[in-house]
Amino acid sequence: SRLVGFELTPKLIKHAFPEGIDNLSLGLKNALYTGFSEQIMAARYIHPNQIRILDLLGDVKESSVFVSEDEQRRADRFLIAISTMSGKNNYRHKKLSKNLEKRLGAKETSIVRQEVWDAIHDLKPFDRKWV
Repeated sequence: SRLVGFELTPKLIKHAFPEGIDNLSLGLKNALYTGFSEQIMAARYIHPNQIRILDLLGDVKESSVFVSEDEQRRADRFLIAISTMSGKNNYRHKKLSKNLEKRLGAKETSIVRQEVWDAIHDLKPFDRKWV
């Protein structure tokens, strides 16, 4: 996954956000920013993929911006995918992932993890619609 991850991240971003990361709603950007902040604080570590994505998101601050159910679902799906790409996580991070899984649903979480696994190990393209 370390060999493929660098090239897979932009493909995952394009797949998850076909409208372009610059065109994401404030609610979705806020949900992503909040999710990555929680992951970083839980793991006490920042993964290079997280650095890359936070840089692409730009200057987003946690705020009281309304996050719709759809925006939260999209953010949760993406956070699960990035977490899957990052490999094994510590106990705190696993607990946070369980919270994401609970919101997203076990079936969708499993499908997303399998899609990322297939992309890493079998070089399969992302072809299922996420939007």
